[in-house]
Amino acid sequence: MKGLESEGVEWGAELRELRFQGAWRNSQWECELAERSEKSIPGFHESIFCSLQALRDKEFSIFDETLKQARCAEVEELCRDSLEAVSSLYPVLRNLQSIKELESVKQLPFSDLALNDICRQWRQHSQLLADSDFAVVEPILAVRSVAQHALLSKVGNSNSTESLSSALTDHLMELSRWACTAGNTQLAERAVHQMKMQGGARTSWQLEEAQVFWAKGEQGLALGLLRQMIHSLEEKVDLDPTVVPAYTESLRLCGNWLAETCLESPGVILEKYLERAVELIEGECGGQDSLLQSQQTEAFLSLARFSDAQYQSIDKYMNSSEFENKQALLEKAKEEMNLMRQRKVTSNRYTIKVQRELELDEKALSNLRTDRQRFLCKAVENYIRCLEQGEEHDTWVFRLASLWLENADIKVVNDAMKKGVKQIPSYKFLPLMYQLAARMGTKMANGTSEDTGFHDVLHDLMCRASLEHPHHTLFIIFALVNANKDENFGTARLSKSSPRQITPFDQAESDQSAVNWGLRNVVLDIIDPEKH
Repeated sequence: MKGLESEGVEWGAELRELRFQGAWRNSQWECELAERSEKSIPGFHESIFCSLQALRDKEFSIFDETLKQARCAEVEELCRDSLEAVSSLYPVLRNLQSIKELESVKQLPFSDLALNDICRQWRQHSQLLADSDFAVVEPILAVRSVAQHALLSKVGNSNSTESLSSALTDHLMELSRWACTAGNTQLAERAVHQMKMQGGARTSWQLEEAQVFWAKGEQGLALGLLRQMIHSLEEKVDLDPTVVPAYTESLRLCGNWLAETCLESPGVILEKYLERAVELIEGECGGQDSLLQSQQTEAFLSLARFSDAQYQSIDKYMNSSEFENKQALLEKAKEEMNLMRQRKVTSNRYTIKVQRELELDEKALSNLRTDRQRFLCKAVENYIRCLEQGEEHDTWVFRLASLWLENADIKVVNDAMKKGVKQIPSYKFLPLMYQLAARMGTKMANGTSEDTGFHDVLHDLMCRASLEHPHHTLFIIFALVNANKDENFGTARLSKSSPRQITPFDQAESDQSAVNWGLRNVVLDIIDPEKH
């Protein structure tokens, strides 16, 4: 703009608007331009600039009059716009929303109650705009930022200054997160820089700064900042409970990023970061603070996903041809050792070497199976705890059900699910009713010798879902119970005296009767739970 001005370019309406937009966004209130002709109407950004300047100088009559003119101009523009494409209305609607929010800022310096009410309205509106294009939302957020900065520079009361500063920090934090999500890291960096200049809590903007660096791809710098935060907060966490949320979030993020970059071993990430974060936030979440509850849910989910990823990695390896070859070699070595013992071969260098390698391989195999079950149990346990808390991560019920059904023969998993199906709201399992109901008779059909508890857990879950959501569940159960009725009615009875051999069809019928047995028990428990 200064280059155009130095070249003596004539200021048209469009360039004039751009100059005013740059001025109010950067809080440059000494903007000198040639006077506008009396017939021309001020543009939107010129009106915003003048109203913010009037608000800053506490000239409220000019502030009201300017915004009134701006609203009239935008409404006229809205009436002229074509309705062929809805997107053509977005700029005008965005401008009207900016004007509305600027009007609400007028009362902020005089009442803490008004400040809380307006911040609540802004949060509600931001939630509505969460899925909108950031290019549309950003100008509204920019108006909020500049308006609060303008008020903060002119407020003399220390209490009002503290309240406004806190509200502005929260707003800048939200702006930074939105910008990072949209990929606009430059704007996110600017928001973090403004938080630094505000002089608020160091931990809040430092944590956000680390996330901005991570979004930019500067992973080493982001991890370095997080580790510095963890080191500094670790000394304070036992003395000051207020730093627990920031310390927990730092641990959780650091654990996630270390897992993504593979810079630490899984055991270190699990114990030093993710489990530690869960342990701390569990002790803190005694009340109804929604922010702490959300943080607790995120901690559970991070631990569950990491454990699940490790379980899948081990399981994939144990199903690979490489592992099969290793097991075959292990069996061959065992046979060789047994043969040498039978023939009483004297110990020599070769036999000692084979014995030592055999012991090491058996120990490695045992550790691998132990780790597999450990990570599996951790994943199931923390998916359950995550699904108990809220509705943010309900889709993870599909992964929980998948882990459960894949490992239905493991008693520890069924024991965890027995507690989980009582704690997780039953409506979260409704999308899985078809898959779960179809497995009601697997216990009898498979004829398993050891009862791992799978059928009992499934039975309890189906009963609870049927009692609490009968319209979503009972029709599935009845359909499966009566699946073979048409065949039974159409098949003639065989004579009792005529001998016959067992056929594959009889086996299928037996399997169906097993399913029916399980489903009928569910129905009977629903009808009369005391007798059944």
